[in-house]
Amino acid sequence: MANMRWAFAFFYLAVSALAAQNLDLLLNAAASFSVTINQQLQMLHGNPSVTAFAEKTINYAEAEAAYFEALRAALPMLAHAPAGEEGQPAEADKFAAALAVAEEEQQKIADKGTSALFARFSNDPRVEKARAAFERAQKAEQNFHKDFDALGFSDQ
Repeated sequence: MANMRWAFAFFYLAVSALAAQNLDLLLNAAASFSVTINQQLQMLHGNPSVTAFAEKTINYAEAEAAYFEALRAALPMLAHAPAGEEGQPAEADKFAAALAVAEEEQQKIADKGTSALFARFSNDPRVEKARAAFERAQKAEQNFHKDFDALGFSDQ
């Protein structure tokens, strides 16, 4: 019986540490993505060269993919958080703050502007690596939204 308690305590501590690590990664990814959104918008408002567009877009796409992958990794913590209580755990508040980045209009504008420049630079091979990175990021975002919606949070 004592071994069972130790096993349970170890399991609880391991799960708690993993949740905290996921939240730390998420908050870092959210901060990085927020900065790269602004950098991408600044680049889009200028008249970027093909090289500048490709480099900035790869950075933007990598930050976007990391952000949505971190959000997706933190979903189990949110799914197991107590619902409907006034005193929500700090983890749920951190998740909500990080999730707000995904709902920002700026991200949508950056994605739309980036897609438009892909059309403008469609025949340039330097842009293909950026296009592939951008498409991976879009897929990461879609996967997150699919999992988030499956948990029923989009209905709230």
